[in-house]
Amino acid sequence: MNRPVVTLLLMTLIAVHAQSPTATLIGVIHHPAGLSVVNASVVVRNTNTGTENRTRTSAGGTFTMPNLNAGPYEVTVEKEGFQTLHETGIKLQIQQ
Repeated sequence: MNRPVVTLLLMTLIAVHAQSPTATLIGVIHHPAGLSVVNASVVVRNTNTGTENRTRTSAGGTFTMPNLNAGPYEVTVEKEGFQTLHETGIKLQIQQ
C-alpha cells in the first residue's frame, strides 16, 4: 500500500526567562501536495534524557512545543493513512 509521506518544517525560537533559558520548537506538517496534515500526533523527545513532550497539529498543520531545554532532539509525527515521519539530529541551543 502506498501511503502519502508528510514533510516537516521546523523553526526554533529561543526564550530566556530569568535563570531558566528554554527553546520553543515550531513545526508545520504538510502533505506533499501542499495540504496541511491536521490532528497528527507529534512527539518531541530529548535523546539525552529520554524526556518526551506530546502535542497534535492544528487545523493549519502547525504545532508548537514550548519550554524545551537545550540538547539533542528527535521528532516523530504519526497520522493514520500516512507514513510515520521520524527526524533525528535536531539540536536546540541557547545562544549566549
